[in-house]
Amino acid sequence: INSHIKLINEQKDILKKNIQSRYETFVNQCEKIKLRWQQFRPREQDMEDEKKCRDSLKLVREKEQEIQDLLKQKESLIEEFKLFGMDSPVFQDLDEVNGDIMQIKNVW
Repeated sequence: INSHIKLINEQKDILKKNIQSRYETFVNQCEKIKLRWQQFRPREQDMEDEKKCRDSLKLVREKEQEIQDLLKQKESLIEEFKLFGMDSPVFQDLDEVNGDIMQIKNVW
């Protein structure tokens, strides 16, 4: 029985490492998205030009959908962290971009 318990604990540790690795990959992906968003996000002066305004709205809608998909992945990772008794992960870049998109969407 002790060897069985040891085997289960080893498998749990492997699963935790896999979850941690997926989290780190996800955070890197979010960081890249944040950098791209900062580069291409609509500016206030874009509101003055009708074409730029339409292009900006299109970009915001596309990014909003992308962020919604990432938010689902975020929730899944949070649940997995909870299941294995791991500390809650932080998704600062994703949360910042999501907040910025919502703010721009409300203004535009």
